[in-house]
Amino acid sequence: MSGDPTLIDGETWYYVRIATHSDTVGIRKSYSSNVIKVVFANDVVSDIQKINIPKEKALRMTREKSIQEEGDRSAKLEDVLAGTS
Repeated sequence: MSGDPTLIDGETWYYVRIATHSDTVGIRKSYSSNVIKVVFANDVVSDIQKINIPKEKALRMTREKSIQEEGDRSAKLEDVLAGTS
């Protein structure tokens, strides 16, 4: 885990890593995703979890980061993870 979190939801930070794999000729692609959830309490890490989510939801989380950077918080994390955003 390094760099900025992909998504910040209150005291919970999410680090999303999406890897793309292709065959030798570069035609077929597959994706894998890793999500690390870090929870803070009073500015101290209180919990770290590796969570498994489908790649589609991980991609939505990375899009949510773009929304946050633009200052629009209309899409809530619960909606992103539920697939309604």
